[in-house]
Amino acid sequence: MSSKNDVEMSLKENSDQYHSSDMEKKPVKFSGLEEKPMSKTMNIYIYVSDNACSFLSEIAQMKIELVMFMYMFANMMTMVSLTSLIMDKVCLVHLQESQEVCSNLKDHNSTKLEVSKQANNYSVGYSLVMMLPSSIIACFIGAWSDKYSRKVPLIMALTGTIINGLGSTILAAVFNSRVEFIFIPAAFVGFSGGMVTVMTVLYSYASDTTTFGKRTIKYAFLEFAFGMAMPLGQLAGGWLFQWFGYIPVFLVSTCCHIFSLVFVICVLQETKGLDNKDSWRIKFGNLWSFKPVLESIRATIKPRPNKGRLQILLLIVAMSLAVLSYASTGNINFIYCHQLYDWGNTTFSTVSSIFSVIGTIAVIISVPIFKRYKLGDPALGIVGNSSLIIKNVALGLAHKEHFYFLASLLGLLSGLATLAGRSRISKVTSKEDIGKVFSFLTTAESILPILSTAVASQIFNATLDFYPGLIYLGLGGLLFVPLGIFIWLSRLPTIDYEEMHNEDKGNTPNDSSKSDANSPSSTPEPEKTLEFEDKV
Repeated sequence: MSSKNDVEMSLKENSDQYHSSDMEKKPVKFSGLEEKPMSKTMNIYIYVSDNACSFLSEIAQMKIELVMFMYMFANMMTMVSLTSLIMDKVCLVHLQESQEVCSNLKDHNSTKLEVSKQANNYSVGYSLVMMLPSSIIACFIGAWSDKYSRKVPLIMALTGTIINGLGSTILAAVFNSRVEFIFIPAAFVGFSGGMVTVMTVLYSYASDTTTFGKRTIKYAFLEFAFGMAMPLGQLAGGWLFQWFGYIPVFLVSTCCHIFSLVFVICVLQETKGLDNKDSWRIKFGNLWSFKPVLESIRATIKPRPNKGRLQILLLIVAMSLAVLSYASTGNINFIYCHQLYDWGNTTFSTVSSIFSVIGTIAVIISVPIFKRYKLGDPALGIVGNSSLIIKNVALGLAHKEHFYFLASLLGLLSGLATLAGRSRISKVTSKEDIGKVFSFLTTAESILPILSTAVASQIFNATLDFYPGLIYLGLGGLLFVPLGIFIWLSRLPTIDYEEMHNEDKGNTPNDSSKSDANSPSSTPEPEKTLEFEDKV
């Protein structure tokens, strides 16, 4: 038996040695897992395709940017043409001058001066009719949209803007009508919310649909859409006027607003009020309640860590003064260039558009550079306000065309001023309060320019005879206030606002569960997605 076992053991050892040596000489190949090295061309193709898909995915998410672009494009298309239309009507209808005189105002200085002054006053009146009611509505709309809907205020504002476009088209067709009739369609814009409502809702919507870390980039895209729409709309309006006259300008603008309205209704998703069961009668009644106004004020002035309340209030002042510098001269710029350089509608629109496009591209390029070197919102604000100050001072001294071009170049980064303010406010403010705070911000941004526009226009009229650029010098001095605010912000300690808000959000359910523990109706809420979360 032992010999038999020895033989079996010997055979087993020989077999193991054979198989082990064979395995060493001929390793097993798994043909199913065998892969050839990837070529360099294939690597490049995969890299490009992956990045292209990522880029296209980001483009597909730019829904509110498209609304912002189309809205501002259509508005800017008619801006210069409307001022030009007012000047023509003042000269031909009000002053009863001949077509020959009105077409050659540079040869009739006294008539040119009178036309400029009257047209400036009518332009200010037009702005007041649109902005005053919409500023009051903005006090209510922010908190209401936080609770009920983001889309409804947009639809309401776009509808009023479309009616205004149709009315302006009729007034351009009936050329012998008086200028005062432009106030009638403008009232529809004012009482439907106008630009103030559109800005409030779009910036709040951006906060609803983006994470904390991507919010600065999202606002940069919105500013890019805003910035590109202004020059392109102005350029399109100027050349449409040059080729076809006033009527096509207003018609194309109205069609753009109609497209925006259809896009908002059919494509834009609702982010607020999805679970709200209130009837439309109750919703409409709550729109005019003073409770949302008080909520906006409370959300703006309530204490926050790291001097958050003081930051928000000072940023509102800084933003209002920056917007004031744009709005105060919005109705003056064309008249200023017409008075000093004899520029027409198309020339002014083309020059302004070129510098606006360059400025927008400069802002978009500069934001990633600032983020690359970890320079925060205060640094953006300092650079933006410095550029805005230099631009206004240079415009005040621009008695020749080449000085005007230089002033426009020096102000290329002025768009960073408003971008930095909005981005900082969105970070200091919790997501529950963002709509209320932006409502308060846009109201302040609209009320101050309304008052300043009336003052600036009268200063411009008073100094038109001897120093038309004085108003620009005054605005340049005023802008040292927001510059000082951003310098103060840069000296504050750096904290992680996202972590701070997450800690507050983590503490809230515990507190609420304690307070609602005895409530028979308290039931656990289902978990919602980050994008569409309606926090309480």
